Amino acid sequence: MQMRLLFVSIPGIGHAFPMVPLALRCVVEAARQVAAEFVLAVEASDAQQLGALPPNVKAAGWVPLEP
Repeated sequence: MQMRLLFVSIPGIGHAFPMVPLALRCVVEAARQVAAEFVLAVEASDAQQLGALPPNVKAAGWVPLEP
């Protein structure tokens, strides 16, 4: 069975909305219990705040969605 891929994008508004880092941490914690791969499209500064990510979570900057 192929592992599912989940794409999580939170706009680069972390400075305007301080809840963005908390929301990202919640996604990362939930991902630990899900049999899927997660790609977080986040700004580098937000990714650094997350610390070590589980093996099924990758942080990326800008991700093109067109084929």
